Amino acid sequence: RLHRRLASTYSTGSVFLTGDAAHIHTPAGGQGMNTGMGDSFNLAWKLAMVINGWAKPDLLESYEAERRPVAQSVLNGSDKGFALEANKHPLMQLFNNYVLPTLIRAANHIPPVRRFNSRLFSQNWINYAKSPSVATATDTQGFQPGVRFPFASFDAGVHQGKTTHELIRGLNHQAFVFHGNTQVALEPIVQSLKQYSVPIDLIEVSKECTGLHRTFAV
Repeated sequence: RLHRRLASTYSTGSVFLTGDAAHIHTPAGGQGMNTGMGDSFNLAWKLAMVINGWAKPDLLESYEAERRPVAQSVLNGSDKGFALEANKHPLMQLFNNYVLPTLIRAANHIPPVRRFNSRLFSQNWINYAKSPSVATATDTQGFQPGVRFPFASFDAGVHQGKTTHELIRGLNHQAFVFHGNTQVALEPIVQSLKQYSVPIDLIEVSKECTGLHRTFAV
């Protein structure tokens, strides 16, 4: 017997739910572990911010707003996948055993399909654009707060051979300065960032992808 459960709320007072305590579903798609780790990481850095006095307790309200819709989507997807896999109709069993594997192998040779599958199962589709933590953001200059940082590779400069995701892999916050070919005075930016008490990586990127990467903590 397989259970399908989603907690009606992810927090009550000082008690928070993550992982299987918040959601359980069929193993179709293998998304349970990724979802649980995403919950835990999302909650952990916010708890650390509040406990250290770096953020107001209101920040914790964004945890459920960001993570519960993800679990709901995963539950819906795993239900559909399992319904296909567990169908007992003889024709469906023949299809699953002999036709479907061939179709999947053939489809994975098509680049758009391969990219779609990679994005789906790696959970790179997740974004927090509707999160209350970014609801008041203004002057975004074309960048949408809460959306995954774009993937790009550097073919020149200090970051040559690296990707944007490698630069943001650390646990610190990051501030990127993009300035094309124009020289930018970093000191005013540094002074502006000092109003925050958290460790921040300042990463300068020019049009040629040359730059300066330094870390400071107030």
